Amino acid sequence: PVFSLEGLVKRYPGFTLGPIDLELQPGVVLGLVGPNGAGKTTMLHCLAGLLVPDEGAAEVFGAPNGGADPAWRRDIGVVGEEHGFYMHWTAAENLKVVASLQPSYSHERVRRMAERFALPLDRKVEELSRGNRAKLAIVAALAHAPRLLLLDEPTAGLDPVVRADVLDVLWELLEDGEHAILYSTHVLSDIARLADELVFLSDGRVLQRSAKDDLVDAWRRISFRLAA
Repeated sequence: PVFSLEGLVKRYPGFTLGPIDLELQPGVVLGLVGPNGAGKTTMLHCLAGLLVPDEGAAEVFGAPNGGADPAWRRDIGVVGEEHGFYMHWTAAENLKVVASLQPSYSHERVRRMAERFALPLDRKVEELSRGNRAKLAIVAALAHAPRLLLLDEPTAGLDPVVRADVLDVLWELLEDGEHAILYSTHVLSDIARLADELVFLSDGRVLQRSAKDDLVDAWRRISFRLAA
Protein backbone atom coordinates (compact mmCIF):
# COMPACT_ATOMS: atom_id res chain seq x y z
CA PRO A 1 0.00 0.00 0.00
CA VAL A 2 0.90 3.68 -0.35
CA PHE A 3 0.31 4.09 3.37
CA SER A 4 -1.06 2.03 6.22
CA LEU A 5 -2.28 2.98 9.67
CA GLU A 6 -2.45 0.18 12.23
CA GLY A 7 -4.12 0.85 15.55
CA LEU A 8 -3.24 4.56 15.35
CA VAL A 9 -4.26 6.49 18.48
CA LYS A 10 -3.71 10.16 19.35
CA ARG A 11 -5.10 11.45 22.65
CA TYR A 12 -6.03 14.96 23.73
CA PRO A 13 -7.98 16.14 26.77
CA GLY A 14 -11.59 15.42 25.91
CA PHE A 15 -10.85 13.82 22.53
CA THR A 16 -9.20 10.66 21.25
CA LEU A 17 -8.48 9.82 17.65
CA GLY A 18 -8.61 6.13 16.97
CA PRO A 19 -7.78 3.42 17.01
CA ILE A 20 -7.55 3.89 13.22
CA ASP A 21 -6.83 1.04 10.81
CA LEU A 22 -6.62 2.30 7.25
CA GLU A 23 -4.60 1.80 4.09
CA LEU A 24 -4.47 3.26 0.60
CA GLN A 25 -3.40 1.64 -2.66
CA PRO A 26 -1.62 3.38 -5.58
CA GLY A 27 -3.83 5.16 -8.10
CA VAL A 28 -6.64 5.75 -5.60
CA VAL A 29 -8.11 9.00 -4.29
CA LEU A 30 -9.56 8.51 -0.82
CA GLY A 31 -11.85 11.29 0.39
CA LEU A 32 -11.97 11.94 4.13
CA VAL A 33 -15.26 13.42 5.28
CA GLY A 34 -16.94 14.13 8.59
CA PRO A 35 -18.11 16.97 10.83
CA ASN A 36 -15.77 19.58 12.31
CA GLY A 37 -13.86 18.13 15.23
CA ALA A 38 -14.08 14.57 13.91
CA GLY A 39 -10.28 14.17 13.83
CA LYS A 40 -9.61 14.53 10.09
CA THR A 41 -6.75 17.02 10.44
CA THR A 42 -5.26 15.12 13.37
CA MET A 43 -5.19 11.94 11.30
CA LEU A 44 -3.53 13.71 8.37
CA HIS A 45 -0.94 15.27 10.68
CA CYS A 46 -0.10 11.89 12.20
CA LEU A 47 0.32 10.41 8.74
CA ALA A 48 2.50 13.35 7.61
CA GLY A 49 4.72 13.01 10.67
CA LEU A 50 3.66 16.37 12.09
CA LEU A 51 2.21 14.65 15.17
CA VAL A 52 3.51 11.60 17.00
CA PRO A 53 0.75 9.07 17.77
CA ASP A 54 0.37 7.74 21.30
CA GLU A 55 -0.20 4.21 20.05
CA GLY A 56 -0.06 2.25 16.82
CA ALA A 57 2.03 2.62 13.71
CA ALA A 58 2.00 4.47 10.40
CA GLU A 59 3.94 3.43 7.31
CA VAL A 60 4.46 5.25 3.99
CA PHE A 61 5.51 3.05 1.07
CA GLY A 62 6.51 0.37 3.56
CA ALA A 63 8.72 2.60 5.73
CA PRO A 64 7.82 3.88 9.21
CA ASN A 65 6.98 7.58 9.01
CA GLY A 66 9.24 8.60 11.83
CA GLY A 67 12.72 8.14 13.13
CA ALA A 68 15.94 9.82 12.16
CA ASP A 69 15.84 8.99 8.44
CA PRO A 70 13.74 11.64 6.65
CA ALA A 71 13.77 9.86 3.27
CA TRP A 72 10.12 8.79 3.53
CA ARG A 73 9.09 12.48 3.48
CA ARG A 74 10.32 12.81 -0.10
CA ASP A 75 7.35 10.76 -1.29
CA ILE A 76 4.80 13.03 0.42
CA GLY A 77 3.28 16.37 -0.51
CA VAL A 78 1.16 18.14 2.10
CA VAL A 79 -1.34 20.98 1.78
CA GLY A 80 -2.88 21.98 5.09
CA GLU A 81 -5.20 24.67 6.35
CA GLU A 82 -2.16 26.58 7.66
CA HIS A 83 0.44 27.03 4.92
CA GLY A 84 3.47 28.07 6.97
CA PHE A 85 5.06 30.45 4.47
CA TYR A 86 7.38 33.32 5.34
CA MET A 87 4.96 36.20 4.96
CA HIS A 88 7.57 38.90 4.22
CA TRP A 89 9.21 36.82 1.48
CA THR A 90 8.02 36.54 -2.07
CA ALA A 91 6.37 33.38 -3.33
CA ALA A 92 9.52 32.60 -5.33
CA GLU A 93 11.72 32.98 -2.25
CA ASN A 94 9.51 30.61 -0.31
CA LEU A 95 9.71 28.08 -3.14
CA LYS A 96 13.52 28.27 -3.01
CA VAL A 97 13.29 26.94 0.55
CA VAL A 98 11.16 24.06 -0.69
CA ALA A 99 13.71 23.39 -3.45
CA SER A 100 16.52 23.18 -0.90
CA LEU A 101 14.63 20.46 0.99
CA GLN A 102 13.48 18.33 -1.94
CA PRO A 103 16.11 16.75 -4.24
CA SER A 104 13.48 16.02 -6.90
CA TYR A 105 12.15 19.60 -6.95
CA SER A 106 11.46 20.67 -10.55
CA HIS A 107 11.76 24.36 -11.44
CA GLU A 108 10.09 23.66 -14.78
CA ARG A 109 7.12 21.97 -13.12
CA VAL A 110 6.75 24.95 -10.78
CA ARG A 111 6.96 27.40 -13.68
CA ARG A 112 4.20 25.56 -15.59
CA MET A 113 1.90 25.37 -12.58
CA ALA A 114 2.46 29.01 -11.65
CA GLU A 115 1.56 30.08 -15.19
CA ARG A 116 -1.47 27.81 -15.21
CA PHE A 117 -2.72 29.26 -11.91
CA ALA A 118 -1.73 32.87 -12.81
CA LEU A 119 0.27 32.89 -9.57
CA PRO A 120 2.45 36.02 -9.16
CA LEU A 121 5.71 34.55 -7.85
CA ASP A 122 7.30 37.98 -7.46
CA ARG A 123 4.75 39.13 -4.87
CA LYS A 124 5.29 38.87 -1.13
CA VAL A 125 3.08 36.26 0.49
CA GLU A 126 1.53 38.88 2.78
CA GLU A 127 0.33 40.69 -0.37
CA LEU A 128 -1.30 37.60 -1.89
CA SER A 129 -5.01 36.93 -1.65
CA ARG A 130 -6.22 33.92 0.29
CA GLY A 131 -6.82 32.14 -2.99
CA ASN A 132 -3.29 32.83 -4.25
CA ARG A 133 -1.82 31.59 -0.98
CA ALA A 134 -3.77 28.37 -1.45
CA LYS A 135 -2.43 28.09 -5.00
CA LEU A 136 1.12 28.65 -3.74
CA ALA A 137 0.66 25.85 -1.19
CA ILE A 138 -0.48 23.48 -3.93
CA VAL A 139 2.45 24.42 -6.18
CA ALA A 140 4.89 23.88 -3.30
CA ALA A 141 3.37 20.48 -2.48
CA LEU A 142 3.53 19.28 -6.10
CA ALA A 143 6.96 20.71 -6.93
CA HIS A 144 8.76 17.42 -6.30
CA ALA A 145 6.08 15.16 -7.85
CA PRO A 146 5.28 13.29 -4.63
CA ARG A 147 3.74 9.83 -4.88
CA LEU A 148 1.37 10.55 -1.99
CA LEU A 149 -0.57 13.79 -1.54
CA LEU A 150 -2.15 14.65 1.80
CA LEU A 151 -4.67 17.42 1.22
CA ASP A 152 -6.60 19.21 3.98
CA GLU A 153 -9.13 21.62 2.46
CA PRO A 154 -6.75 22.40 -0.45
CA THR A 155 -9.25 24.42 -2.51
CA ALA A 156 -10.43 26.68 0.33
CA GLY A 157 -10.56 30.27 -0.93
CA LEU A 158 -10.35 29.36 -4.61
CA ASP A 159 -12.90 30.53 -7.14
CA PRO A 160 -14.66 27.82 -9.21
CA VAL A 161 -12.45 28.30 -12.29
CA VAL A 162 -9.19 27.93 -10.37
CA ARG A 163 -10.65 25.06 -8.34
CA ALA A 164 -11.34 23.25 -11.60
CA ASP A 165 -7.72 23.85 -12.72
CA VAL A 166 -6.43 22.43 -9.43
CA LEU A 167 -8.56 19.31 -9.79
CA ASP A 168 -7.31 18.91 -13.36
CA VAL A 169 -3.71 19.02 -12.11
CA LEU A 170 -4.50 16.39 -9.49
CA TRP A 171 -6.13 14.16 -12.10
CA GLU A 172 -3.05 14.43 -14.30
CA LEU A 173 -0.87 13.39 -11.36
CA LEU A 174 -2.85 10.15 -11.07
CA GLU A 175 -2.57 9.14 -14.71
CA ASP A 176 0.44 6.88 -14.25
CA GLY A 177 -1.28 4.79 -11.55
CA GLU A 178 1.65 5.21 -9.15
CA HIS A 179 0.32 8.17 -7.17
CA ALA A 180 -2.40 8.37 -4.53
CA ILE A 181 -4.28 11.12 -2.69
CA LEU A 182 -5.86 11.39 0.76
CA TYR A 183 -8.21 14.35 0.47
CA SER A 184 -10.11 16.00 3.32
CA THR A 185 -12.66 18.62 2.29
CA HIS A 186 -16.14 19.96 2.91
CA VAL A 187 -16.57 20.82 -0.79
CA LEU A 188 -18.74 17.93 -1.96
CA SER A 189 -18.34 18.86 -5.63
CA ASP A 190 -14.58 18.25 -5.28
CA ILE A 191 -15.18 14.86 -3.71
CA ALA A 192 -17.77 13.93 -6.31
CA ARG A 193 -15.31 14.65 -9.09
CA LEU A 194 -12.05 13.38 -7.65
CA ALA A 195 -12.54 10.63 -5.06
CA ASP A 196 -12.79 6.90 -5.73
CA GLU A 197 -13.73 5.97 -2.17
CA LEU A 198 -14.79 7.87 0.94
CA VAL A 199 -14.08 7.38 4.61
CA PHE A 200 -16.54 8.88 7.09
CA LEU A 201 -14.88 9.95 10.35
CA SER A 202 -16.84 10.93 13.46
CA ASP A 203 -15.70 11.44 17.07
CA GLY A 204 -12.24 10.16 16.17
CA ARG A 205 -13.44 6.87 14.71
CA VAL A 206 -13.85 5.55 11.18
CA LEU A 207 -17.54 4.75 10.91
CA GLN A 208 -17.62 3.65 7.30
CA ARG A 209 -15.54 3.24 4.16
CA SER A 210 -17.59 3.07 1.00
CA ALA A 211 -17.70 3.74 -2.70
CA LYS A 212 -18.00 7.45 -3.39
CA ASP A 213 -21.60 7.56 -4.57
CA ASP A 214 -22.95 5.71 -1.52
CA LEU A 215 -21.26 7.87 1.08
CA VAL A 216 -21.73 11.24 -0.67
CA ASP A 217 -25.50 10.75 -0.41
CA ALA A 218 -25.20 9.80 3.26
CA TRP A 219 -22.93 12.78 4.02
CA ARG A 220 -25.36 15.18 2.32
CA ARG A 221 -28.14 13.90 4.58
CA ILE A 222 -25.95 14.21 7.70
CA SER A 223 -24.78 17.72 6.74
CA PHE A 224 -28.37 18.81 6.20
CA ARG A 225 -29.36 17.58 9.66
CA LEU A 226 -26.33 19.27 11.29
CA ALA A 227 -27.19 22.57 9.58
CA ALA A 228 -30.88 22.40 10.58
